Amino acid sequence: MASEAMKKLDQDVATSSAVLIGISGASRSGKSSLAFRLQSVLHPRVVTLVQQDEDRFWRHSALLAAAAGSKWEELGNWEVPEAVDHPAFAVAVTKAMAKPDVAVVICEGFQAFHNEVLMAQMALRLWIHVSEGTARARRMATSPVPPAYFEECIWPCHCEYRARVLPPSSLLHCHSRAAVGNASALIFAEDSDLSCSSSALVCLDGEAAADDVFAEALTHVHRTLGEA
Repeated sequence: MASEAMKKLDQDVATSSAVLIGISGASRSGKSSLAFRLQSVLHPRVVTLVQQDEDRFWRHSALLAAAAGSKWEELGNWEVPEAVDHPAFAVAVTKAMAKPDVAVVICEGFQAFHNEVLMAQMALRLWIHVSEGTARARRMATSPVPPAYFEECIWPCHCEYRARVLPPSSLLHCHSRAAVGNASALIFAEDSDLSCSSSALVCLDGEAAADDVFAEALTHVHRTLGEA
């Protein structure tokens, strides 16, 4: 029955005109804030937002198992890929896209690009880059964790994820930008023909002013929607 239901969802998505936009990046890079602002400004279209950090997408047994035998055994490792129920997240996004009145679906999360099948459905991927120092400072200011947890779990897992889902040249772009001190919120953009996916990839500077990041992201969203 489950496979039949998924098959029906896939058929609905295939005939859907909804546009899927993915947003990802490190902890406290500004993913949720950007997603909410985009959802608001794209009104009066019907825009659905699916967030990966909702309780229904956490696999508590897996995140505890990932930390078994370590000093984080009681806390668990919430940063590993297996901590997220990726199939459930993909189903939720697919269901949102299948609704006939929905024009745009935004999915965001620290592992939003993990599922290759879901990523292939994205018309646009927005990656928000922040440095380790910025991510640490923001995390400690808003949702503090033991410093060693950030250093041993959050940042290493993010780096592994980033290396897996972004092209190898992405870090070179980021380092080059830092060296020249470019004031733009755009780090780099790759059309779908050049990126590693069927979707366009835009890397934004999460350390730029929030309004600048939003304006740059909105430009690419409008372009994706054919409104440039």
